[in-house]
Amino acid sequence: RASGKLRLGEDTMKWAKELAPNAFIGKPEEEYPAIAEGVKKAVGTFREAAMDRIINIGGAKMHAAVKSAREAVAEGRPMIIFAHRLEAVEALHKAMEDAGLRVASITGKDSSREKPGKLAAFQGGPGRQPTADILIASDAAATGANLQRAKRLIHFDQPMTYKTHEQRTARMDRLGQTEDVDVTDLLADHAYDRNARERVKRKQTLADIYQSKEGYLDDSGIGQTLRALRA
Repeated sequence: RASGKLRLGEDTMKWAKELAPNAFIGKPEEEYPAIAEGVKKAVGTFREAAMDRIINIGGAKMHAAVKSAREAVAEGRPMIIFAHRLEAVEALHKAMEDAGLRVASITGKDSSREKPGKLAAFQGGPGRQPTADILIASDAAATGANLQRAKRLIHFDQPMTYKTHEQRTARMDRLGQTEDVDVTDLLADHAYDRNARERVKRKQTLADIYQSKEGYLDDSGIGQTLRALRA
């Protein structure tokens, strides 16, 4: 509703605050008109963020993540939950703590000094036992991390690219992993999540085509396939 009102130019300040409240936090009131106009110009981007916030922060989806985490701990299967937005990582961390679970989180806000300790809290290390059974991670923060202790993974949201989706799983399903891993795409019963999942699946299909032998742009790929069809 707010995005539609902004596009129509109705009460720009009111609907800009409704759509993007964080944009106004900590800013002097004299800057509000300029901020509101900026929100209006980028209404599509802010609408996407607002939808993400409504679906992923609190509500049934987060309750489902906590339930899955409890089950994973009860089964002795440490779990990673990936979320794209910092706000979601922080909300998930609090929800896990409130549920009495041992949890650590890592985001792009963490310094290069902080990250190794947070990863070790989950993964453990020489002379160090893990102190967390659940790790909440943003995509940027976990790049390159080896997290083979994890046996379950939840994609709490859908990343923009299939490559990122694949890299999330690769954090635990790599050399040194001793068990099969369970991977779940947690989706709300809403068009926003369903469309996001379909987008990633379409990108996966394209990736499979271009990474396959038939996708090679030379005589060993497409050329060879066309000759076989014509024969």
